[in-house]
Amino acid sequence: MNFNRSWLWSILLLNVAVLIVNIVVFTTINTNSREESGKVISERNYSQTNKLFAFYNFNLSVDDKESLWSDALSKELNGIREKRIAAGRIDILTDNLAIEVEKVPKWHEGIGQALHYGLYANRLPTLAIVTTDNKKDKKTLDVIQAVCDKYNIELILLTPN
Repeated sequence: MNFNRSWLWSILLLNVAVLIVNIVVFTTINTNSREESGKVISERNYSQTNKLFAFYNFNLSVDDKESLWSDALSKELNGIREKRIAAGRIDILTDNLAIEVEKVPKWHEGIGQALHYGLYANRLPTLAIVTTDNKKDKKTLDVIQAVCDKYNIELILLTPN
């Protein structure tokens, strides 16, 4: 199998970023930030860990734009929207979190962006996923949770009312 060199560099850089995040960021950030808004904290087991997830329900549709979901979550957390940094824009920045908001089909992109923004903003990388309660999403959430657990990314689930 012949690999493209830029693809290999991308993998290497992602691994370096994960290592830096684990060493630098997580030694200086309070990981109990899930409770910063005092909102719904619910125990739901999407895989075999008994991890607590933050769930937020908003009067939005899954089909609404990500920007509407970001606006709603930002207001709930008193965060800064679209915070510009050297290499992009963070969807939501709080005192403890760098949050990337994505819908389920784009979760792969969200993982990379959350790690990137967490590193540059010296905050806990956080992925907020807009989801439903259907079986297809639950299977994908198992995978998302496993990746987030592996790379110490906080996971927030956003659902419509």
